[in-house]
Order: sequence, then structure tokens, then C-alpha cells
Amino acid sequence: MGWGPKLATLEFFTMPISTLSVEELPDGATLVLSEEFDDDPLVRALREHRTNVQVMRFSKRPSANDPEVLPRHLPTAYSRLRCFAHDTVIVTAESRFLCLLALVLPARARFVVQESGFVPLTWERAGVDQLTALERRWVAMLQRLRAPLPKGMGNDYRFITDRLADLQPGWATLRASVFVPVFNRREVLRKTLAGLALQDYPHELFEVVIADDGSNDKPEALQVEYASRLSLRFVRQEHCGFRLAAVRNLAVAAASGPVVVSLDCDMLPPPGFLSAYMRWFHVYDGPLMVIGGRRYVDTKGVSAGQILADFGVVERLPYVPAPPTGRLAFAPTVDWREPEIRKSHAMRDHAVPYALASGGNVAYWKRDGVAAGGYCEAFEQWGGEDEEFAYRMYRRGAYFIPEAGATAYHQDHSVPGDREQDRSRSRALLASRVPHYRSYAPQAPREAPKVSIYIPAFNAERWICEAVDSALAQTVTDLEVCVCDDGSTDRTTEVLAECYHLEPRVRWFTQPNGGTPAAARAAIECCRGEFLLGLDADDRLAPNAASVLLKCLESDPRSSLAYGGYRLVDATGRLLRVVPAHPYDRAQHLTVNLVSPPRMMRSRDYYRAGGYDCRVPYAEDFDLFLKVSEQGLVRHTHKILYDYRWYSENKSQSCRAEVVRDHQKVVEAALQRRGLRGRVVCRDRAGRIQVDLELDRDPSLGLLGVLEQRWQLWSPPQPRALVRRGARKLLGRIFGR
Repeated sequence: MGWGPKLATLEFFTMPISTLSVEELPDGATLVLSEEFDDDPLVRALREHRTNVQVMRFSKRPSANDPEVLPRHLPTAYSRLRCFAHDTVIVTAESRFLCLLALVLPARARFVVQESGFVPLTWERAGVDQLTALERRWVAMLQRLRAPLPKGMGNDYRFITDRLADLQPGWATLRASVFVPVFNRREVLRKTLAGLALQDYPHELFEVVIADDGSNDKPEALQVEYASRLSLRFVRQEHCGFRLAAVRNLAVAAASGPVVVSLDCDMLPPPGFLSAYMRWFHVYDGPLMVIGGRRYVDTKGVSAGQILADFGVVERLPYVPAPPTGRLAFAPTVDWREPEIRKSHAMRDHAVPYALASGGNVAYWKRDGVAAGGYCEAFEQWGGEDEEFAYRMYRRGAYFIPEAGATAYHQDHSVPGDREQDRSRSRALLASRVPHYRSYAPQAPREAPKVSIYIPAFNAERWICEAVDSALAQTVTDLEVCVCDDGSTDRTTEVLAECYHLEPRVRWFTQPNGGTPAAARAAIECCRGEFLLGLDADDRLAPNAASVLLKCLESDPRSSLAYGGYRLVDATGRLLRVVPAHPYDRAQHLTVNLVSPPRMMRSRDYYRAGGYDCRVPYAEDFDLFLKVSEQGLVRHTHKILYDYRWYSENKSQSCRAEVVRDHQKVVEAALQRRGLRGRVVCRDRAGRIQVDLELDRDPSLGLLGVLEQRWQLWSPPQPRALVRRGARKLLGRIFGR
């Protein structure tokens, strides 16, 4: 089998289908066949032996390569091939139709061409010129509406890196606060201040906050020594044991700059240290944590005066082994994180980048550190408080960026007390608050669960116990349930108190009535889990819902959202019909909320998306999941994992005019975020919401004029047969003209 040339991002090879073996198809692949291959032995073998390979079939077209017929089937074929989370193999004998699909389909598709003379490269060079006007119209329409994969998925911060090239001379304008905690280390601190005094970042734009944890060697005396070189401030707390987290919080509270740099007192910074940090904050104002490295040197023979005269005396020092720790089996002379950083492509592909953040040398926005809750003062032994703080920053959407230019020289390698014994104590607390560290202390109590199930509730006393019980019955036990009672006038809160006052995994609170998005937003603010699973107060989760969706998201750190199918039930719980999950397509998601319940998202991507918008209370889910889908990959499963209760009091049924209005606002906002301009018209037509989207003229299309895309959406109450008939008629009328 020989692979052919690439067209766009698609790979081609020419071969008879008979030579394609069952074993060659990867797990989770989709095999798409033209109708003439439907009875092939390969297909029969797949259906018998490879249930994890999906088989899809194109309908027969009237004329195989007729330029005026094929474009009419292009949108239909595209709509059939929406989900490309895995590899897709397409087998067809129609080369022209193949070329059209190649121009609009996303990546990860491979084509088997049942035609020996087909050369895709010809179409790559001259294909657009050879298309008819009708073909170009549909190709251009689908290319424009198919949203590209989001930037910044997971910890891929390259979109921030690209902005660094735009920095102009004199770019430094932001103030920074460097805070240095200290306890009885005045001589080491003196050398660190010497390094800070040599910074090439404008001195009027940064201050140094010395946070003294009750030292008795009078470090405040250094304020007079460096008064002419640094803007230096001191804050102090009484010494009551190891309280590094508390003294760091004290320093952050005293910081006046919007950017704070945490620097241990024995970390000697080179002259370009602060500039290397601050350039990131000048190009990106979202949550991020920039991480500096370290080099181990012995500065006992170097004085602060020598450093002030020539920092080269430090740079010329030989590296020495780091103090032994239980983390590594060897004593490195450089930062132990460097191999991890290289292996994960500068942390861009790292699944848990917060694990590489050390509080001894990091920088972040002060507002984000405060929003995350600061350092946890429950850590009263050495280690763990910085990793736990970094995890909460990660939950709130921070990117983690290693900065080689911010590498500092670690001076003091003495290990006071039994550091490994302290580490073992702090590990248990860390494991209780960060799911990633549960393997270190599997029996530790779990204060911060892996999954948080949030429930906004209003006058839900009739069903709230069913909802909460279904959440507690999940096969994933590392979870919590957070309920926000949105000013109910019935006994919702009393029922919760009666039923769950002895269940530590259930928490609830009441707030004045503000609508569903306000209640959901408040419930999520109380959640502590890495993953968020939504549940309406009148619905139920299947026992395996959390585990199935969690598996979807954990398969790729770039995944932001996962969803499944549901059962439609009436007010009494009687089954009306089963609604399978619709395969995800970014273009179609513009006009209908394809993300059906149940939905699980990463807390990281919820905060990056901005959360629920209270300005669209009748389309808050549509708006949120559109925004979350713009943060990463979207996964779906065909499993039925949810009971959705459908009755006359449903908001989507009783407030149709408001639903239509908010749908229009949501689509208009999504177009604006994606850089598309056009006119959106939403209508309520006999139980369905119709979204008409007319895009403005694209100058590159010349005389092709205004491109139009319409999706007619059917609401759940419509019978499935009626939906199918209507969809066929609709596609023929809209896409066939």
C-alpha cells in the first residue's frame, strides 16, 4: 500500500478496497463507504469482529461525477461526517466528489480511492479554478462556517508566544511586586537583594516586599543598606512554627503591583530576571503562571558587594549537586523539572502542568492569585502549599509557561529539620486537596474531589432528592454535589437539610432569586473539583454518567467538554423516547446546542470561557457550551446517561418568545467571537427553533455574492420519523437549489 500526496491536511492512498484489512483500521475509526461497497467482505468482517469501528454509508447519488449534481450532495455528506475525534477512512470511487470533500473536511481523514489514475495533487494546484460556480459556492460556505480548532487548548500557550514578537522598545509599563519570604537568613537575603538591585527592568516599575516570618536576626536592617537601590518594604508576622503559606499571603496582600513575583530568599536572580517574567504579562492579561528555573551554586565565598560590582562572579560559579530528596534517586546539579519540560514540549503537552510550579520562583497576576484563594495556610510543614495553590490557579484557567530567562541561582542548600518527614506529612494534605496526588496517600480524606456535580434549583422540592441521589449513586465516588437554591418559595432547602445533613459530599446554600444562570454560576463557584458535571434539579443521572464522561475528557488534556445522550421522560418518570447524542460539528453548533445533557467540562475551560452569562437566561446553556467548545476539543459518547424531564412547566416550553430572543443573541455573539459578520434571524415555528444565518460577502469570492447557510432545528417533542422526513425535505430544498 503506497501513500499518496497530501491535499490540505488529508492523506490519500490508491488501492482496491479488497486489500484493506480489518487490522489496519485504528480503534475508534469511522469507515465511510459509497453504497457500491456496502456488501464488501471487509464491511461484513468489521461488523462481526470490530465493534469499535463505526461504519457509515453514503446514499447513492444520481450521477457519479456530474459537476452540477455533486455539489447538491456535498452538504449532506459533510453533515454525515461531523465527528472527527478519531481517524476516519473514506472509500469512494468518485474522484470529483472526493476532491470536493477534501476541501471542506477537517483533519484526521484518510481516503481510499478505488481508481488507479486519480492524482489528488492536481486538484491541490488547480482544483479551485476547475470547480464550477455552484461547487465553489458550497465549498466556500462550508470552509467559512467550519470553525477552526481553538487556540490555547490545554496548556498550549503558543498563541501568547506569538505576541512576544510585537513588543516594541520601551514596552515596559506594568508595575511588579517581588515578594521574598525570609526566616533567619539575613546574609543569604542580602545577596538576593543585590541581584534584584541589578535588574534591567525599570526600577521605578517594581518594588520588593520582604515578608519576615518572625526572624530574630533583624532582616529589616537591610532596608537602610538598599534604600538607594531598591523600593523596599517590610511586612512581618510572629513566628509560630512553619507558616510559609501565611507569610506569602501577607506579602501578596501588601503588594501594590498588578503582577507579583514569588522569590525565595535564597534564589539569586540574574539582571534579566524580571524583564524575562514581565514580557509575558505585557502581551497577555488572562490568567497565567510563569515559572522560572534554578541552578544550584555555592555562594559562600561571594559577598553582596562583589555581586553588585560584577554579577559575573555568580555566573562563573560551578554548579553543585542539589540536596538529596525523596523525589529523585539522584542529586541533580540543575533543576529536576527540566527533563519534564523538554519531554512535554516546554510544558505545552503536559497533562498536569501545575505539578511543575514551585513557589520559590514564579510570577502571576495578583488578581488571579486572590481569586484562587491564595496559599492554603493549613500547610504547616515544608512542601506542598505551592503545588496546591498552582492547582487552584489551574482550575481557574491559568496557563503555565516555563521561562528560561527567569532562571535564578539557588544559594543555600542546607536542609533544616527533617525535610522528608515534613514532606510525608504535607503529602497527605496535598493528596486531600489535589486529585493528581491521590496515589501518594490513597487513604487521605478528600477535601477537594475530582468531580463536582452542580445543581441550580428553584422550587424543586418534588424532585431534588431524586437528582441528588442519582449524583451520589455514581460509580465515581471521588465527587461532591453542590446545590444552589435560587430563592425557592417551597421547601427545597428544608428537604435537602432533612435528607443530607449527614452526607459530607452534599453541600447547599440559598441566595436571592436571580435566575438559572445566576444559580448555576454560584453553584460552580462553590465547587472544588477539577471536572464539572451539570444536573438540573428535576433530572437524573445514570449511575455511569460521570465515569463515562470523565474517561472521554481524560483521554486528551486538550479536551474541554464531553456529552452523551439522554432519555426523555415525563413528569412521572415515564419514558417518552430516547435521544442519542448528536456527533459534534463546530459549524452546526453555531445554530443549535448540539451538546446534549449530560455535559461535563473541565473547570479550567469553564473559567477561560467566562462562565454562565446572566444576560441570556433563556439560552444560558447554549451560550456557555459554545464558549467552552472554543477552548478545546469536544468529545461525545453514544451512551444514554441522563433522564431529561419534559413537562409543561419547562422553561423552554413556557417562554418561547424569550428563548428565541436569547438564541439570536447567543448566535450573534458567537459569530463576533469567530470573526464572522452576518445577519441572524431566529423564529419559533410550530415547536421548533429555526435559525437562519446569512453571512456577509467575502471579498475573496468575487461575483459569487452573499453566501447563505441555513439550519432548521427540530425540538425534542417532534416524533423521530417526522424529523427525518423534514430533514430530508429541508436539505433538498435548501442545499439543492
